[in-house]
Amino acid sequence: MIKKLKKEQLLIGALVGILLLVIAIPVPKAEKEVAIESDRSVLESAPKQTTEEQLKDILQKISGVGRVEVLITYEDHGRVVVEKDASASEELVQEADANGGTRTTTTSRNDVETVYDSKESPYVVQEFSPVVQGILVVAEGGSNMTVKKQIQETIEALFGLDAHKISIMKMEVLK
Repeated sequence: MIKKLKKEQLLIGALVGILLLVIAIPVPKAEKEVAIESDRSVLESAPKQTTEEQLKDILQKISGVGRVEVLITYEDHGRVVVEKDASASEELVQEADANGGTRTTTTSRNDVETVYDSKESPYVVQEFSPVVQGILVVAEGGSNMTVKKQIQETIEALFGLDAHKISIMKMEVLK
């Protein structure tokens, strides 16, 4: 024999059903920007050295420049974006007492975890190079205005820097 259910019992049953439905819906993966401290030394040294050497090599090939030394300063150390798994859940409990009063309790939980590859290092989604702050070029042909202009235009084209962030000096020739 089926007993008649009270309104409160039907409401609680419906809310529990909705709660189970919300918990079962998958949450998409989220990406989070994180500076990885262990990779910071790589970001500081490798791009800086490589970029300076590449610039030095290319500038020395310009007619009249001669020997060159290059110093590049950076605003930051670059950053990486690592893959994150995010999960969220929400629990809604509605209780009714014998006097006709109701109480609703909502509990939310958000978890974010870094995704690791098979080598136990964070899975990197994207890398951003360090931002160049300024460039100093010391060249044997640094006193020639035509050579200075060529060096400046080359650096402006390669790095997108304003002219005031580029300094070109004449190299002292040691005898």
